[in-house]
Amino acid sequence: REVKEALAQYKADFPEQIGPDLELFVLGEVQYWRDRYTKALTKYEKLLKDYPGSEYAGLALERQFAMATEYLQGRKKRILGILTLSAHEDGIEMMEKISDRAGLDEPNGVGLRAALAVAEYYETREMYNEAYLKWSEIASYWEVGPTGKRALYRMAENNLAAYNRYPPEKRWNYDASKLVTAKTYYQKYLLLYPE
Repeated sequence: REVKEALAQYKADFPEQIGPDLELFVLGEVQYWRDRYTKALTKYEKLLKDYPGSEYAGLALERQFAMATEYLQGRKKRILGILTLSAHEDGIEMMEKISDRAGLDEPNGVGLRAALAVAEYYETREMYNEAYLKWSEIASYWEVGPTGKRALYRMAENNLAAYNRYPPEKRWNYDASKLVTAKTYYQKYLLLYPE
C-alpha cells in the first residue's frame, strides 16, 4: 500500500518522469514481493509487450528469470488460492519466452542464461532428447568459445545417455542412431579441443 501511495505521489509531483512503464514495473514488483507470482507476471508481461524499449524491460526480464528459476527448482503455483500444482512447465515456458525476447547473443545475457537453465533442467529430469535439442540450439549461436565448447560436449553426452537408458542386454534391439550421433559429436570435440 505504501509503495502504491508513494507512486501516486510521484506521479502527481513529476508527471513527465513517471510513465506507464514504470507504473507497470512497480506494480509487478509489489506483487512479486508479496509472493504473488501470477499477478506479477501479468504486469511484467504487459510491460514487455506494450513498452519493449523501456528502460525497465531488462529488469522485468531478470525478474521473470528469477521466478522461472524458482519454478524449475520445484516451487509450486497456487490456483484459486487453494490448489498447489507443479509449475515446471510454466518455468520452461517462461524461460523459452525470455530466450526468444532477449536472444542468445550476449555471453552473460538473460536470454542465454534462460536457455542454459532449460537445457540443464532437461538433463536433471533425464529428458535427454529435449536436452540435446536445447543444447543444439545454443550451439547454433555459439559455435566457439566456452559456451560452444560446453554445448558440443553436452550434445554428445545427451545422445549417449539417450541410448544408454535402455538395459544393456536389450540395447542391440534399439535404434543406434543416438550412439552414432554421440560419436560424431565426440570426434568433433576432440578435433576442435585436442587439449
